[in-house]
Amino acid sequence: MISINWITGGKVSENWAYGNNCRNLIRNLPEFKHYTDQIDNKYDFIVYFDPLLFYKNRKRFPKSKHIVRFGGLRPFKILEENFHAYPKDLLNEADYCVSVNEYMTRYANNYAVIPNGVDLTKFYPKEKPKNFVVGFAGNIQNDEQIKWKGFDLVEKATRNKYILIVAKRGKDEIPNSQMCEKFFNRISCLVLPSHSEGCSNTITEALACGVPVITTQGIHYHSQLEYCKEILFCKREVKDIEFQLSVLEKCPELKETLSTNGRRFVEENQDIITIAYQWKRIFERLC
Repeated sequence: MISINWITGGKVSENWAYGNNCRNLIRNLPEFKHYTDQIDNKYDFIVYFDPLLFYKNRKRFPKSKHIVRFGGLRPFKILEENFHAYPKDLLNEADYCVSVNEYMTRYANNYAVIPNGVDLTKFYPKEKPKNFVVGFAGNIQNDEQIKWKGFDLVEKATRNKYILIVAKRGKDEIPNSQMCEKFFNRISCLVLPSHSEGCSNTITEALACGVPVITTQGIHYHSQLEYCKEILFCKREVKDIEFQLSVLEKCPELKETLSTNGRRFVEENQDIITIAYQWKRIFERLC
């Protein structure tokens, strides 16, 4: 049986994006033997959830094949600024790469593009609040993260105008298994004016729940989504976020269009069953 050691970063990530993605994949790849964040050298494959984890741990597993997953700019930014390690040089050390969006493939030579998957049986549309409620979800434990995710902009755009519900990492965070019930079903839209995202779980889960999304356009997986059909794009400016919220609030037809088409996009592109099968083919091909 093929063995896979998934390197997610341990406890710091187990209840957030990497940990949730890892558990989703493991549940849907029962034909393999799985481990997470082990440090011994007994595995056929080591899968690193970002290049920073690969940089720090790659020498521990000289006998394994290395697969590096990546998609956002932030890990590369940290590598360059703190360790003077550069994306192309580093990724060339891996046996294979998985980019979660098309844009970031420029950093790799041997790769596949596989977005994050979502369990559509756990994230699905339900009745939404009658009042217009804005939601924000993200890791905002320090000032740098707040500015990267654009939470400061969302606070200013909603202040004294809308109810804002925040799901954040750390104290009092909502477990992923309860996000549909305790967060997405309580909001009318999600706003994430991030500087950069690889394949945001927050956006994917919102779309799966039929929640309209306002986010920045650019080097994200959701650049595949069409404006006013499946998503709304905003500038990283308070006034533009205010404008997009106003349009969405006043146009129930647009909300319905985004809700229906957003769910359909995720069904067609990010069902965890399909995503896990794409990973399965990589493991079998590299054996």
